[in-house]
Amino acid sequence: SMTTNEQSLSDFYYHISHKAGRNNGLFAAARKARNQHWSLAETIIYLTPLHTAQIGNLAHRKENIHQRRREALCTIASAFSRPALETLPDSSVQENPGLPNAVREALLQTQIANTQQSCAAARVLDVLRMVGWKAGKIFTASEALTVCKVFKIGRDSLLRALSAVGKWGKKLIPKSLMLSRVSAPNKTQNEAEPPQLTAGGRPKQRYEMPDNIYLQAAVGISETAPQESDPLQPDDLASPSAYRAAIERELLKRRPGQYPNRWLARRLGISKRTIQRYHKLLGVSIKPVFGYTQYTDSSAFRDLKSRNAELCGIWLQDQDGKRYPPIAALAAKLQKRGHILTFIRQQPNYYSLSPNPIENQLPSAASMPASERLQMHPETSAASSKSRKGNEKLAQMFWRCLRCGAFIPGQSKHTPSHCEACALGAPALHTAEAPVRELLSRLRSGIGGQQTLAPKIVSAVLTWRNLHDIVPPQEYAPETGAWLQDPSGKRYPPIRGLAMRLLKRFGSDNVRYFSHDESAAVFHDLGLWLAREGQYEGAMHFFRRAGLNAVDADAGQ
Repeated sequence: SMTTNEQSLSDFYYHISHKAGRNNGLFAAARKARNQHWSLAETIIYLTPLHTAQIGNLAHRKENIHQRRREALCTIASAFSRPALETLPDSSVQENPGLPNAVREALLQTQIANTQQSCAAARVLDVLRMVGWKAGKIFTASEALTVCKVFKIGRDSLLRALSAVGKWGKKLIPKSLMLSRVSAPNKTQNEAEPPQLTAGGRPKQRYEMPDNIYLQAAVGISETAPQESDPLQPDDLASPSAYRAAIERELLKRRPGQYPNRWLARRLGISKRTIQRYHKLLGVSIKPVFGYTQYTDSSAFRDLKSRNAELCGIWLQDQDGKRYPPIAALAAKLQKRGHILTFIRQQPNYYSLSPNPIENQLPSAASMPASERLQMHPETSAASSKSRKGNEKLAQMFWRCLRCGAFIPGQSKHTPSHCEACALGAPALHTAEAPVRELLSRLRSGIGGQQTLAPKIVSAVLTWRNLHDIVPPQEYAPETGAWLQDPSGKRYPPIRGLAMRLLKRFGSDNVRYFSHDESAAVFHDLGLWLAREGQYEGAMHFFRRAGLNAVDADAGQ
């Protein structure tokens, strides 16, 4: 009897032979055997009889058995002319055989496939991997149902998973072609052995366990996406809500930090209200974060609008703790009266499950003297005192400098206007030191359902050498979506004469040029056109050139 690897290899050979020809199927099967660390002799012994017995198409010229055997030897030797590909996962991936986080997020996002089917496929694949089923294993639906019932996954969810398709119509759990062979090699039956009894009726459909590379191609993410997988418990796979909540729990346990609520919801393919319910169920610690910086001039703050504009989460605050709307004329009037203003913006909340390292560095409101507590607006003070009675943790808030990104405790009785890093000239906190979030797809859906690509901003450091190559001359109209920026963050029109004055004022390597990368949109349009024509490999190439990588897997793919 054939082993699982031999059966999988023969099915793979018949599948490729039926689609791409006999010789191409033999070369692909020999290369697969080489990557699975088969020896050259074992591959020749097993694949040569399959190739010689395989019937060619009618247009192919007739060959005898010796010519086919010679062709098989040359093709297999050509496949073994290069070393095997080393695709061994990391030690962390070996200890946890679950789906990669990028694949989970891509399956849960609604833009990949039907939401119920993709979520069921993610749960079923995690269950089968949890019990030890490896990639390439051939199984039937009844065998998978026996395993899934132990984890409280029913027949309907299993059927949704087996019929789920990926981003380009590719099956997430591929069917095995054991029952769809073009022709099978002749087998001699020993007359002394009794014939095997086969059950009547329709033959059972067999499926094959996919590997990470197949799943990444099916959901449309890059092959170089991270392979890390968060560990899940058996109870986390019982229902779709428990599965999504477990993925959210592992993210906040692994990387506590600032996340927009909409980003967290889109990563799991749910609404903002549902992600709030998950946070309440998991007992997530949510801390509001307010960014601040000293207000100097209205030209440096693009968020200051006219008197009739309505802005949420942005205000001005003076040295007495009184708040004002972010209006430029009002700010100028207050400065003339001697008020020291601070520009404050509400930022995404800080989510955590474990004890927060930043929270340990900040003094609590109860331990601070009365003279050093932050004076807040009466409505905010009453609201925070009410929330402190119900949950004392919610009364604590974080302040973050908008210039360097550092978390600064309230050292005075009012909101600090600057942090020590900016005041003393110490190295600012680099954004690369913060934990990198999972990448979501850059695709957006328009009003008519048409997919568009989110703009990608690129920057370049201006010097006297590259000035004429990057910045357009003055006789041309300024480029749309481009600007110049000085070391303080102030923006200017992309004009060459203005860029020269900025270089003279701030020096070389201190002025940056920002613009929108239009090449990504061109690559995205080419990929869509190739995908409509059925050329999926070329489409994936241009999508990778466009930078459509999941991270990012959000995500949520």
